[in-house]
Amino acid sequence: MMTRKFVLFCFLCCITALVPITVNADGIQFSLTEGVDSAEIKSAIESNVSRLLTEINAAQKDERPLKLRAMGMKKQAKRSLKKLWGNAPFVCLDDEVVERCITTSTGYQVRNIPLLLRPKDDKNAEYQNAVICFDKAGRIVNFYFAIPDSLFSKDIRYRFDLTDSRSQFMLDYVERYLTAYYKKDIRFLSQLFNRDKLILIGKEIRKKNGEVSLSYTKQSKKQHIKKLSHAFKRDYPIKMKINEIRIWRSFADYDFYGVRLHHGWACDGYQDSGYLFLLWDFREEGSPILHVVAWQPDMIDGKPLPEDQVFSLDDFDL
Repeated sequence: MMTRKFVLFCFLCCITALVPITVNADGIQFSLTEGVDSAEIKSAIESNVSRLLTEINAAQKDERPLKLRAMGMKKQAKRSLKKLWGNAPFVCLDDEVVERCITTSTGYQVRNIPLLLRPKDDKNAEYQNAVICFDKAGRIVNFYFAIPDSLFSKDIRYRFDLTDSRSQFMLDYVERYLTAYYKKDIRFLSQLFNRDKLILIGKEIRKKNGEVSLSYTKQSKKQHIKKLSHAFKRDYPIKMKINEIRIWRSFADYDFYGVRLHHGWACDGYQDSGYLFLLWDFREEGSPILHVVAWQPDMIDGKPLPEDQVFSLDDFDL
């Protein structure tokens, strides 16, 4: 028998799909509760986010491109946001957003900005939180989608200090990877699988005796990127979800970290899911090196890939 909570969840989903969405384009107020000592910088961050969210809603209401020229944003952030907007437009449904600010090694960061993706297409409407990064003067330097807050709390917030440049770098990279799917940024994903690092792509192989195993191809990205490129060229939105994130720090050498994601993505009826493992080297402070990228399907012979076959930091000699 279904629980009341499940019934309520289904009811709310139906309401979201059936009731027209009202977009507040007159002004969204963003406020910080804590995290910035300087009143001037606090004011700059609040003003920049308020103006940006208001512009996002106005552009959605008027069905026009974003106008970011007068925004307190770096050029790179403007380019990235426009590309994201072109493939996955969104709105902020809240009239007022209140969040805390995180101090990072390069400036500040605000998380949990509530958005609704593709609000004009009920079938593809999707809730997503955004992350906005700022320099030390409070100007916006990046905008991307966040990993689920439950994973952030479980695997990041209580295990790593986000003021530490290494922790912040790895989290930023994971969330840029997530956002690259929504942006259909094949260039970013292609650079991830380039020849400067060890690439392992897992493929299911069926032997003559019927036994199924995974075979790994080294330094080959063609099939993986070709599959993504084919999906990205379609005029349909991409849906991407990270279900798990694991981070290890080597006991043998504290400068090495392993990051593993379990995620899936879908586009126009096509879907794929698996594990992505990244091996990072921080021996040169400020210039991290990615040595290993490994992709594994999460199913083999119709069954979940056993945990002892999923890559972790222990599977690589440092």
